Amino acid sequence: LPIWNRDEITRNLGLVPAYLCAGGKVWQLFTYMFLHGSVVHIVFNMLMLWMFGTTVERQWGSRSFFWYYLVCGTGGALTTWAVGPSSQTPTIGASAAVLGVILAYAMMYPDRKVFIYFLFPIKMKYLVWLLAAIDLFAAFDGRQDGIAHFAHLGGMLFGWLYLKQDWRAGALSRKLRAQNARRKMEANSKRTEREQLNRDQLTRET
Repeated sequence: LPIWNRDEITRNLGLVPAYLCAGGKVWQLFTYMFLHGSVVHIVFNMLMLWMFGTTVERQWGSRSFFWYYLVCGTGGALTTWAVGPSSQTPTIGASAAVLGVILAYAMMYPDRKVFIYFLFPIKMKYLVWLLAAIDLFAAFDGRQDGIAHFAHLGGMLFGWLYLKQDWRAGALSRKLRAQNARRKMEANSKRTEREQLNRDQLTRET
Protein backbone atom coordinates (compact mmCIF):
# COMPACT_ATOMS: atom_id res chain seq x y z
CA LEU A 1 0.00 0.00 0.00
CA PRO A 2 1.30 3.50 -0.76
CA ILE A 3 2.26 5.70 2.16
CA TRP A 4 0.37 8.98 1.87
CA ASN A 5 1.66 12.26 3.16
CA ARG A 6 -0.64 14.80 4.81
CA ASP A 7 -1.64 16.46 1.53
CA GLU A 8 -2.48 13.12 -0.11
CA ILE A 9 -4.56 12.06 2.90
CA THR A 10 -6.51 15.30 2.71
CA ARG A 11 -7.01 14.98 -1.05
CA ASN A 12 -8.15 11.36 -0.86
CA LEU A 13 -10.11 11.28 2.40
CA GLY A 14 -11.14 14.91 2.75
CA LEU A 15 -14.06 16.28 0.74
CA VAL A 16 -12.96 17.55 -2.69
CA PRO A 17 -16.18 18.28 -4.66
CA ALA A 18 -14.51 17.90 -8.07
CA TYR A 19 -13.42 14.37 -7.16
CA LEU A 20 -16.83 13.07 -6.06
CA CYS A 21 -18.29 12.50 -9.51
CA ALA A 22 -15.35 12.92 -11.87
CA GLY A 23 -13.01 10.87 -9.68
CA GLY A 24 -15.62 8.55 -8.22
CA LYS A 25 -14.41 9.17 -4.67
CA VAL A 26 -17.84 8.99 -3.09
CA TRP A 27 -16.40 7.78 0.20
CA GLN A 28 -15.29 11.36 0.81
CA LEU A 29 -18.91 12.16 1.75
CA PHE A 30 -18.22 10.24 4.97
CA THR A 31 -14.47 10.25 5.55
CA TYR A 32 -14.02 14.01 5.47
CA MET A 33 -15.75 14.44 8.83
CA PHE A 34 -13.16 12.28 10.58
CA LEU A 35 -10.21 14.46 9.52
CA HIS A 36 -9.20 17.73 11.20
CA GLY A 37 -6.71 20.41 10.35
CA SER A 38 -5.26 21.01 13.80
CA VAL A 39 -5.41 19.94 17.42
CA VAL A 40 -7.51 23.00 18.26
CA HIS A 41 -9.96 22.08 15.49
CA ILE A 42 -10.59 18.54 16.73
CA VAL A 43 -10.56 19.50 20.43
CA PHE A 44 -13.20 22.19 19.89
CA ASN A 45 -15.43 19.90 17.83
CA MET A 46 -15.15 17.05 20.30
CA LEU A 47 -15.85 19.41 23.19
CA MET A 48 -19.08 20.56 21.52
CA LEU A 49 -19.97 16.95 20.72
CA TRP A 50 -19.43 15.97 24.34
CA MET A 51 -21.35 18.95 25.73
CA PHE A 52 -24.47 18.45 23.61
CA GLY A 53 -24.17 15.00 22.11
CA THR A 54 -24.07 13.01 25.35
CA THR A 55 -27.54 14.22 26.36
CA VAL A 56 -29.00 13.56 22.90
CA GLU A 57 -27.44 10.08 22.77
CA ARG A 58 -28.87 9.19 26.19
CA GLN A 59 -32.34 10.19 25.01
CA TRP A 60 -32.19 8.45 21.62
CA GLY A 61 -29.81 5.57 22.12
CA SER A 62 -26.42 5.09 20.47
CA ARG A 63 -27.70 3.63 17.21
CA SER A 64 -30.16 6.43 16.44
CA PHE A 65 -27.62 9.05 17.47
CA PHE A 66 -24.93 7.54 15.25
CA TRP A 67 -27.18 7.55 12.17
CA TYR A 68 -28.26 11.11 12.84
CA TYR A 69 -24.62 12.18 13.16
CA LEU A 70 -23.81 10.59 9.80
CA VAL A 71 -26.86 12.19 8.16
CA CYS A 72 -25.80 15.66 9.31
CA GLY A 73 -22.18 15.15 8.27
CA THR A 74 -23.17 13.78 4.87
CA GLY A 75 -25.70 16.58 4.46
CA GLY A 76 -22.93 19.11 5.01
CA ALA A 77 -20.82 17.37 2.35
CA LEU A 78 -23.67 17.32 -0.18
CA THR A 79 -24.36 21.00 0.41
CA THR A 80 -20.70 21.86 -0.10
CA TRP A 81 -20.69 19.85 -3.33
CA ALA A 82 -23.95 21.45 -4.52
CA VAL A 83 -22.66 25.03 -4.20
CA GLY A 84 -19.29 24.26 -5.81
CA PRO A 85 -19.24 20.95 -7.68
CA SER A 86 -16.04 21.79 -9.55
CA SER A 87 -14.14 23.05 -6.51
CA GLN A 88 -10.81 21.38 -5.76
CA THR A 89 -10.52 22.90 -2.30
CA PRO A 90 -10.58 20.15 0.35
CA THR A 91 -13.04 20.36 3.24
CA ILE A 92 -12.34 18.47 6.45
CA GLY A 93 -13.82 18.38 9.92
CA ALA A 94 -16.85 17.23 11.90
CA SER A 95 -18.38 20.68 12.30
CA ALA A 96 -21.38 19.97 10.05
CA ALA A 97 -22.28 16.88 12.06
CA VAL A 98 -21.64 18.63 15.38
CA LEU A 99 -23.85 21.57 14.43
CA GLY A 100 -26.56 19.09 13.53
CA VAL A 101 -26.23 17.64 17.03
CA ILE A 102 -26.46 21.12 18.57
CA LEU A 103 -29.63 21.71 16.53
CA ALA A 104 -31.14 18.46 17.86
CA TYR A 105 -30.28 19.50 21.41
CA ALA A 106 -31.92 22.89 20.85
CA MET A 107 -35.06 21.26 19.50
CA MET A 108 -35.23 19.02 22.56
CA TYR A 109 -34.42 21.74 25.10
CA PRO A 110 -35.21 25.09 23.44
CA ASP A 111 -35.33 27.09 26.68
CA ARG A 112 -32.23 25.62 28.30
CA LYS A 113 -29.50 28.22 28.73
CA VAL A 114 -25.82 27.94 27.86
CA PHE A 115 -23.05 30.46 28.38
CA ILE A 116 -21.10 31.87 25.43
CA TYR A 117 -17.47 32.21 26.46
CA PHE A 118 -18.68 31.20 29.94
CA LEU A 119 -20.04 34.73 30.39
CA PHE A 120 -23.11 35.47 28.28
CA PRO A 121 -26.26 33.37 28.87
CA ILE A 122 -28.42 32.52 25.88
CA LYS A 123 -31.26 30.07 25.32
CA MET A 124 -30.55 27.20 22.96
CA LYS A 125 -33.31 28.18 20.53
CA TYR A 126 -31.66 31.57 20.06
CA LEU A 127 -28.14 30.16 19.94
CA VAL A 128 -29.02 27.92 16.99
CA TRP A 129 -30.52 30.83 15.07
CA LEU A 130 -27.45 32.92 15.88
CA LEU A 131 -25.06 30.22 14.63
CA ALA A 132 -27.09 29.75 11.44
CA ALA A 133 -27.20 33.52 10.81
CA ILE A 134 -23.44 33.86 11.27
CA ASP A 135 -22.74 31.00 8.86
CA LEU A 136 -25.26 32.30 6.33
CA PHE A 137 -23.76 35.78 6.37
CA ALA A 138 -20.19 34.48 6.18
CA ALA A 139 -21.06 32.05 3.36
CA PHE A 140 -22.14 34.91 1.09
CA ASP A 141 -19.68 37.48 2.36
CA GLY A 142 -17.09 36.50 -0.25
CA ARG A 143 -14.07 36.54 2.04
CA GLN A 144 -12.02 33.35 2.31
CA ASP A 145 -11.76 32.61 6.03
CA GLY A 146 -10.96 28.91 5.65
CA ILE A 147 -14.25 27.82 7.27
CA ALA A 148 -16.74 25.60 5.44
CA HIS A 149 -19.85 27.68 6.16
CA PHE A 150 -22.01 25.90 3.59
CA ALA A 151 -21.12 22.58 5.21
CA HIS A 152 -22.26 23.97 8.57
CA LEU A 153 -25.54 25.16 7.08
CA GLY A 154 -26.04 21.85 5.28
CA GLY A 155 -25.47 19.87 8.47
CA MET A 156 -28.11 21.89 10.29
CA LEU A 157 -30.55 21.79 7.36
CA PHE A 158 -30.32 18.03 6.87
CA GLY A 159 -30.56 17.51 10.62
CA TRP A 160 -33.72 19.61 10.79
CA LEU A 161 -35.29 17.76 7.86
CA TYR A 162 -34.34 14.41 9.36
CA LEU A 163 -35.90 15.24 12.71
CA LYS A 164 -39.01 16.76 11.19
CA GLN A 165 -39.60 13.53 9.25
CA ASP A 166 -38.60 11.48 12.32
CA TRP A 167 -36.54 8.99 10.32
CA ARG A 168 -34.57 7.84 13.33
CA ALA A 169 -34.07 4.12 13.76
CA GLY A 170 -37.41 2.47 14.45
CA ALA A 171 -39.44 5.67 14.11
CA LEU A 172 -40.49 4.97 10.52
CA SER A 173 -41.71 1.47 11.34
CA ARG A 174 -43.62 2.84 14.34
CA LYS A 175 -45.21 5.49 12.14
CA LEU A 176 -46.24 2.87 9.57
CA ARG A 177 -47.72 0.66 12.28
CA ALA A 178 -49.63 3.63 13.68
CA GLN A 179 -50.99 4.47 10.22
CA ASN A 180 -52.08 0.86 9.69
CA ALA A 181 -53.76 0.86 13.10
CA ARG A 182 -55.62 4.08 12.26
CA ARG A 183 -56.78 2.64 8.93
CA LYS A 184 -58.04 -0.52 10.65
CA MET A 185 -59.86 1.56 13.26
CA GLU A 186 -61.47 3.67 10.54
CA ALA A 187 -62.48 0.56 8.58
CA ASN A 188 -63.95 -1.04 11.71
CA SER A 189 -65.81 2.16 12.51
CA LYS A 190 -67.30 2.34 9.01
CA ARG A 191 -68.27 -1.35 9.14
CA THR A 192 -69.94 -0.81 12.51
CA GLU A 193 -71.85 2.17 11.11
CA ARG A 194 -73.04 0.15 8.12
CA GLU A 195 -74.16 -2.70 10.36
CA GLN A 196 -76.03 -0.28 12.59
CA LEU A 197 -77.74 1.31 9.58
CA ASN A 198 -78.74 -2.15 8.32
CA ARG A 199 -80.20 -3.06 11.73
CA ASP A 200 -82.07 0.24 11.89
CA GLN A 201 -83.47 -0.37 8.39
CA LEU A 202 -84.59 -3.89 9.29
CA THR A 203 -86.24 -2.56 12.45
CA ARG A 204 -88.20 0.04 10.46
CA GLU A 205 -89.26 -2.59 7.92
CA THR A 206 -90.43 -4.87 10.71
